[in-house]
Amino acid sequence: MSSRSISASGSSANQNRSSQPLTKFTKFPNLPAELRLKIWDHALPPRVFEVHCSRHHIGYQFAVESKPKMLAIHAVNAEARREFWRSYKQVTLNRRAAALYQPGDPALVRCFFSPAKDTLYIVEDSEMMRSYYRPSLFFLNPDFLNSVQHLAIQAESFTSKEFNTGPPYNTISHATTSKAKSLDEMLKLFPRIQTLSVVVGDDFSLQPRYLSILAGFTSKPTGELNLMEFTSGRKATEEFYSAEDQVWSWIDFLLGHFPALLNKPEVQVKQAMRGGKLTMIDILGLLEEDSDRA
Repeated sequence: MSSRSISASGSSANQNRSSQPLTKFTKFPNLPAELRLKIWDHALPPRVFEVHCSRHHIGYQFAVESKPKMLAIHAVNAEARREFWRSYKQVTLNRRAAALYQPGDPALVRCFFSPAKDTLYIVEDSEMMRSYYRPSLFFLNPDFLNSVQHLAIQAESFTSKEFNTGPPYNTISHATTSKAKSLDEMLKLFPRIQTLSVVVGDDFSLQPRYLSILAGFTSKPTGELNLMEFTSGRKATEEFYSAEDQVWSWIDFLLGHFPALLNKPEVQVKQAMRGGKLTMIDILGLLEEDSDRA
């Protein structure tokens, strides 16, 4: 038998063995350390950290954290705990606003946040962006802002109604300039931002502006929040004047007329999808016990 035929027969045998289902699996502790660390990291999925503001409170008084069931990984073993703390850190949303109805320390509620994985979603309606209503992002903890790499904003807050009629867009009105400046001011607070998601058709964002923040939580579509690729056909999305094409027209307009505005982050258009369970966190400390259990 020639060496070529021996090689061919050996190759065929190897292919047959590789096509057969595995009957034995390596125990997890016996896997290479590099592979175990990758598995631990994969068990920590990205989340959307949603912050809602209200004119009835100072700054961003309340936050809703979209929280998949994943935080228990830190209690598995020492290796998992090290990987958890490598990815996550405890952050305080707000250190500057006083804790109403609570004497002494202003209830610094700490939340788990992964700058590399998690997205901060700033939820507010367009009326909030007017200078005499706009709550200040400066109330948020600057250390937290400096760590954010992935930011999401509502399209309603920063797009201009001039773009609901389609091109050409030959003039820059005061309203458009004001919107651009508001966006520029906000992005400067996030020096490490890598991606900017413009969220279209979030059902909650289309609620009447007069709803208080507590009423908003009552009527808000509940569930775990995910920012998905944009699809058509949803009623809330169809009713939004911009939709995806209009948002991209607005972004292209900003890139052409305000080139320094969006030259750093990668811009994406997303839609908000909800399902599951939400946990509310507030800096007043009213839900501090629930937050600690998280």
